[in-house]
Amino acid sequence: DRSPSRGLGDVYKRQVTQVGAVASSLINAVMIPFFTFYFLRDFDRLTATVGSYLPTSNRSFYKSRISKVDTVIGAWFRGQVEVALILAVMYAIGLGIVFGWAGVGIGIGLAIGVLAGLLNIIPYFGFAVGFVLSILMVLLEWSGVGPVVGVVVVFAVVQGLEGWVITPRIVGDKVGLSPVVVIIALLLGQELLGLLGVLLALPIAGAVNVLMPDVIAVYKSSSWYTGRVSSEGGRRSFIQVAMQAEQDAQDPVNTST
Repeated sequence: DRSPSRGLGDVYKRQVTQVGAVASSLINAVMIPFFTFYFLRDFDRLTATVGSYLPTSNRSFYKSRISKVDTVIGAWFRGQVEVALILAVMYAIGLGIVFGWAGVGIGIGLAIGVLAGLLNIIPYFGFAVGFVLSILMVLLEWSGVGPVVGVVVVFAVVQGLEGWVITPRIVGDKVGLSPVVVIIALLLGQELLGLLGVLLALPIAGAVNVLMPDVIAVYKSSSWYTGRVSSEGGRRSFIQVAMQAEQDAQDPVNTST
């Protein structure tokens, strides 16, 4: 039989674990915006510094790929801002209606809705802040269970549209990914790294999408794909094959002739 002291110890351990998980989430929510801001602010200087250390023989190739990845990251950030603005409008309309009906005040609903949408540039952060504030407001101005249900419905509908329609369409188009790939990338990122994984999933997927044509070009020139064994002197490096494939894609007339 388990002693009462051991049972209390297990309860204490579970409570400590839960508090630690909550604290970790709060720290991530606070640190990720700062990390993102400084990363984007210093990205050009960082790439310039890295570029100065690249091998001179293939520097143009490396710089072109870094430039493409930079373009993808910029497109992703602009997409995140657009999504946040759309969610701000949707949350404001939904909460304005619910708060007006509940007698809390349309203005408060609009303010919380805009805040929730703009903070959603950090995945789930805007949802958490807006949902907690909204529930607190309808509880403080209690007028029945209806407003609580209304708040839950607003956040459920908007989050569903954001995760399955808005982000895949807007951000996916900007970084060159299909909606299905966006959804899969977000799910994998959440499974592997949690909140940070959701934040980084699309930039990483976009960068992989940029580099994938080089990998495919190298594969199609390999003996495994062609079935021909190249002589030792005729082998080309990864960069040579990738640059030739890019040149052929830009000048298909000469390639066909």
